[in-house]
Amino acid sequence: AVVSTQKAVVSTQSTGNHRGISPRHQRIFSELLKITHPSSHNKIYHTLLRNEYKPAVPFLTIHMTTLMKINTECPDYLKRGLINLRKRRLVYKELEEIRWFQRRKYNLVEVGEILDFFSEYETIPEEEAYLRSELVKRKESTRNAKKR
Repeated sequence: AVVSTQKAVVSTQSTGNHRGISPRHQRIFSELLKITHPSSHNKIYHTLLRNEYKPAVPFLTIHMTTLMKINTECPDYLKRGLINLRKRRLVYKELEEIRWFQRRKYNLVEVGEILDFFSEYETIPEEEAYLRSELVKRKESTRNAKKR
């Protein structure tokens, strides 16, 4: 949940507009960004998720992305019309991991500082948020192009 929220806040952080976020929370958000970065097929995220104390809140965007990749990259049928069982197993494995988390009991504790931050945080219309995210993406792709 925190990672999803953090992803939504990234565009304002990238533009330098992160007033009200303590340095400690900025460091935590930075670590969460590293964990959820899509490099190496989210290997860091999956490794931590498997090895950390359960229950945990999965970052569904990563699982949805994995399912989309499986769907687009693996054919439904093999040569001679055989069903691609490997694809079905990969989908099953991903869905089973999501279901596993749904069966866990969560004992969530409210953190006043975080609640205060988000209740006081200025919201913007969805269209503006989209435009800002596109601006951040362009800046990141330009920065990545310069690194090459």
